[in-house]
Amino acid sequence: TISTAGPRLLSAPYSGAYLADLLAPLWTQGAVGSDSPDHPTANVYTYSGTDWVPVTNLATQTLTAGQGFMVRVYEDNDLNGSPDLPVTLSFTGAMNENRISLPASYGSDQSEGSAGSGWNLVGNPYESGLTAQSLALGDTSGANPDFASTLYVYDPASQSWKTWNRSANTGTIQDGRIAPFQGFFVQSTKAGASIAFEAGMRTESDARLYRSTDGGSGAAPSIRFALGTLDGSMHDEAIVAFSPDGLPGAGPEDAYKLLPLESAGRVGLWLQERELAEEGSETGSESDLPLEIAVLPLQASETPSLSLELHAARLAPEQDGGGQPSG
Repeated sequence: TISTAGPRLLSAPYSGAYLADLLAPLWTQGAVGSDSPDHPTANVYTYSGTDWVPVTNLATQTLTAGQGFMVRVYEDNDLNGSPDLPVTLSFTGAMNENRISLPASYGSDQSEGSAGSGWNLVGNPYESGLTAQSLALGDTSGANPDFASTLYVYDPASQSWKTWNRSANTGTIQDGRIAPFQGFFVQSTKAGASIAFEAGMRTESDARLYRSTDGGSGAAPSIRFALGTLDGSMHDEAIVAFSPDGLPGAGPEDAYKLLPLESAGRVGLWLQERELAEEGSETGSESDLPLEIAVLPLQASETPSLSLELHAARLAPEQDGGGQPSG
């Protein structure tokens, strides 16, 4: 069910799905087979690995199971001036039950401090929920060793990206479950990689997105920071996970802070890549946590101000060994 206007990352739960059929409940434009074929701006896109590519013919464009795409959802689906959301997507076809493997794009730009290349838009290929942890991104003994550990889901309601990190076993996606029809980004780290989905990754539990979780069994101790507007229109979160394997710079337990898919105001929380003072050093201070807070109405002519209150809702239990924080 889609209840919020804005860009959505989606996928097909079976191979051979025509986009015109899958998106029939939604307003489409700028492509053959859409509601407004002559509109100058398309609202359905695939991702090439480097850029967004508008779909030119919805009637003939089919999807492979697990392939993701983006659609810009509008509130009014029939131009009658009244909002039509929520709507429910449905499908007919042979549902996937077996293992699925899709070739992934890769680029040599994997420079530290930038998002680099190798980004792939994929999605849940099953009719049931999918557990993000079981994708085993970056796990050398798992199904998908040649990928960075974090996957990214876009939430148009809060205009922010929700993530799940396999290394830390935590994230901002509720219970780490990916709903049917949900598309998401992963980043390949090796040429010739393929993203694999297996039937054992499915879950029969209700898969709802865009809510936080304290992580599953084996999750690294963590502190969660959340920032949002009172009306709920903008929201963002950052997680500091504590692990003996944490690195001073970027590591497998880190995620990129991606910009929203639309040019709109947003709030943002992220951690700077700098080493914290070690315990017992003379340079340490209580302000060493490199948390950055930003309020970014992109059309604003001056820097806005805001008041901020911090409340400790729950402290992670003490553990032997400690570790370097990872953002």
